[in-house]
Amino acid sequence: MENIKAKEKVLALLLMRFKVTPKDSLEITKEWFNNNGDYDWIFLETCLRNHLVRLENNKLINLYDEHIIKLVNDMRGNEGIEIKDRKYRLTTYNQCLALLN
Repeated sequence: MENIKAKEKVLALLLMRFKVTPKDSLEITKEWFNNNGDYDWIFLETCLRNHLVRLENNKLINLYDEHIIKLVNDMRGNEGIEIKDRKYRLTTYNQCLALLN
């Protein structure tokens, strides 16, 4: 039942946001599901609501992959991951290490 509601919401979002007719929306989402078989209507609805997919040449393009790659690259920087906040007091014990903040 949730999947049916999510499907209706996806079709409505595609109509409102991209001005795509329901018939074309079904074709577009069918192709998207062929390429993203692990996901369901609920996931697609969430992506549309959070602007994590865009429509390009009547194809849905996943932006969440691009966001993750950009985030990882930004975190790594040119010389690896930099720890900017070093406010931790480290106390060493014989058999363990405790981080106190």
